Amino acid sequence: MPDLSWNLTVGLFTTSGFTEFVYKTICFFILFFVVPLIWNGKTIGTNILRFKLTHVDGGVPRWQSLLKRFFALYFPFVTSWILNIFTGIELDINSSLYPYHVWITVIIFVFLIIMWTVLFIHTMVILIKRGKRNFYFDYVADLVPRKK
Repeated sequence: MPDLSWNLTVGLFTTSGFTEFVYKTICFFILFFVVPLIWNGKTIGTNILRFKLTHVDGGVPRWQSLLKRFFALYFPFVTSWILNIFTGIELDINSSLYPYHVWITVIIFVFLIIMWTVLFIHTMVILIKRGKRNFYFDYVADLVPRKK
């Protein structure tokens, strides 16, 4: 969602990576913290799918839980963004640091592949179990999705 809004708004006027990062961070914060805080545990997606987030005790989600959920959702995005900055550094092939840069880039690439693969497998397990397990970001935040 933040990618689409970026491409249709500010992204038309600038190619600044930092501006894009700040914009997407603000969008993530609004979509995954502010909206559920105001709507008592419902996001745009959960509202469409007709369920809402509740605290494990059955009550309205606390702001601390929603903030934990936001950070758990945001972590893979920000990790990828920061690590891609390091891989984007260009060094001359004759530089004494070039071999280190190559190895660091390979390690970062492998780490990102593992991280996104684990998240993909986690998502597939949750979908196969059909509601018998929670997503990691809801589990961390002590939230449970419930039908309205």
